[in-house]
Amino acid sequence: MVVACERAVFHDRRIPLPGFDKMGVGEKPLFLPEGMVEEVGLEVGVVSTGNSLDCSSEDEERMVESGARVKDMECAAIAWTCSLSQTPLIAIKSVTDIVDGPKSTSEEFLANLQLASTNLADALEKVVVFICKNGIN
Repeated sequence: MVVACERAVFHDRRIPLPGFDKMGVGEKPLFLPEGMVEEVGLEVGVVSTGNSLDCSSEDEERMVESGARVKDMECAAIAWTCSLSQTPLIAIKSVTDIVDGPKSTSEEFLANLQLASTNLADALEKVVVFICKNGIN
């Protein structure tokens, strides 16, 4: 599965200090050029970012609350950085492991990395062709 992300959220925000806990909450919109999703054939969803490969029950609860389709370790930070200069960010993600799958996270990640990379490369080629043909609007 390859997903064009419409927004990035943070799910890994365990800050057990009153007042400081709000510093771990964040959400940034992402840019989807008009017509790209349909022409390239991508699914649309939310990406939730945390700082670990595994998924705690608290992380999972926050991802469900946000409606996340995919989880990563970098998109929300990149989106925040881009927002500082009002730079649009297109985030295309490929899934390497299923959060609630029967295999361990590391086992599933390693087993699916090649396929996920190939799927992502194919989708990104189509995205670049789309942008070259249509521009960013």
